[in-house]
Amino acid sequence: MVMNKFELVMMEYWNNHGYKFFSLNQKIETFSRAFRENGIKRPDFMISFCIMGTHIHIYADTKQRQFNRTYRTFTISEDDVQALHNFKVKFHNTTIFVILSNEDSGFRTFYVISVEDIIKKCEVKTNRNTGEKFCIIKIIDCITLGWNDGFEKIIKL
Repeated sequence: MVMNKFELVMMEYWNNHGYKFFSLNQKIETFSRAFRENGIKRPDFMISFCIMGTHIHIYADTKQRQFNRTYRTFTISEDDVQALHNFKVKFHNTTIFVILSNEDSGFRTFYVISVEDIIKKCEVKTNRNTGEKFCIIKIIDCITLGWNDGFEKIIKL
């Protein structure tokens, strides 16, 4: 399995914070027919940690995206959002976070938003050239994490 640079950085982050995690193979030939037929995308990671005696299991999908400095936004394919939502609904009914970052920050600043918040808060637009729909994620709708911040910062018990 070939991982992109940001996925490798996230593995380093999870390890540095002592979280238990595993990455989910994203090769299409490893997807079950049920996933393909139901428009389901697996997130990149499953993470487990403990907050105040409560064991938390979440899923995270990493996205290396350029930040639009003018509008203070990121974009993500609406198909990706829907496929991650389908994973939640059809199989696990658990929280899935999208984690955005890029090389401009040296992958040391993360913008985190749940799939549910993307669906509720983000505007959907259509690319004039391709006809593909995409979600506009405002930075103010994300929780910002630095390299030294724990992921517990985003969990609401």
